[in-house]
Amino acid sequence: MDTSTSVTNRSSLHISQFILMGLPGIHEWQHWLSLPLALLYLLALAANLLIFITIQHEPALHEPMYYFLGILALVDIGMATTITPKIMAIFWFDAKAISLPECFAQMYVIHCFLGMESGIFLCMAVDRYIAICHPLRYPSIVTDAFMAKVTGFMVLRNGLLTIPVPVLAAQRLYCSKNEIDHCLCSNLGVITLACDDITVNKFYQLFLAWIIVGSDMALVFSSYALILHTVLRLNSAEAMSKALSTCSSHLILISFFYTIIIVLSVTHLVGEKIPLIPVLLNVLHNIIPPALNPMVYALRMESSDWVSRGCLATTMLIQLGSVEVISKSNFNILIGQILDGHRFKRSNFNSSASVQVHYFSTELKETNHAPMSPKALPHTGWQKFHCPTPPSHAQLSSY
Repeated sequence: MDTSTSVTNRSSLHISQFILMGLPGIHEWQHWLSLPLALLYLLALAANLLIFITIQHEPALHEPMYYFLGILALVDIGMATTITPKIMAIFWFDAKAISLPECFAQMYVIHCFLGMESGIFLCMAVDRYIAICHPLRYPSIVTDAFMAKVTGFMVLRNGLLTIPVPVLAAQRLYCSKNEIDHCLCSNLGVITLACDDITVNKFYQLFLAWIIVGSDMALVFSSYALILHTVLRLNSAEAMSKALSTCSSHLILISFFYTIIIVLSVTHLVGEKIPLIPVLLNVLHNIIPPALNPMVYALRMESSDWVSRGCLATTMLIQLGSVEVISKSNFNILIGQILDGHRFKRSNFNSSASVQVHYFSTELKETNHAPMSPKALPHTGWQKFHCPTPPSHAQLSSY
């Protein structure tokens, strides 16, 4: 008799919706934050749409680097749109109620877009690593098929691995409190309201963070560490400055993204002491990157194009720098002019002719030494690259 009464009372308390309370501790004046958040959202929409449309309609931007940038723009739009309209509804119209299916759907989409953004950062880091550290192999590695496979893998990885997050959350029993001190349906914020055991949910959240974000973060920073190691070996101050300038802007955005992810992963540890900080960081993490990413990458488009235009120059600096094949001053002038985009763009490489890199070391004017064969050089990484025709003496003298 007591057991049946307990089951009846528990069923009667089963909730059908959550109440998103907003920012904890500042409920009375949180509506004042709606204006800057709305402006950031509009900026993110406009900037990312502009970048995506520009990349689609400009043939010169149909390169791997801009292809990934276009995907990042779509991910940023999706991420910001997933949460911002609901936050504005809470702040402006006090529309705090959200049904369980809507909450779980928002939870899934947020995790998907976070994983996709992390994956795109990894793809861009790998693209730059190949372009700078293995430039002569870049056109043969980073092909259209390669980009399609990488993009498909990222979509499947994030789409499938995040399914258990809302599924496990939906299996919990919510029978008493339904107020969430948050602006969105975060996994940890929702499952803490459950009446039954949530150990599996927490374990899978930790597992997902290590598998997706942890592995991506390790590979991203490893790629940039190798890039910086390569760049610091350059003999040209101009080339080093351009490379460091480009990498620094990317590293700032990536560091911001992963730093907030780490903070969010320990939200449940600091939430009891200062609940506002993790919630506010969670909201800003979903709005600020979509607004900042297009501006930073758009401003760096010209300098980022150095990667695809200066592949040969980078290799020449590394492989010829330790061998005084030409005078240092003339060599630096040559590399600077190549980096400024005189020729050797990725689109110019095809299979119509094959020329060895050491061609330049034997034919440049004002060399300090006699022509050297590849076997005489201390490096063994000499490979063939493809260009329409070998440069003539007149073209070389134009440098």
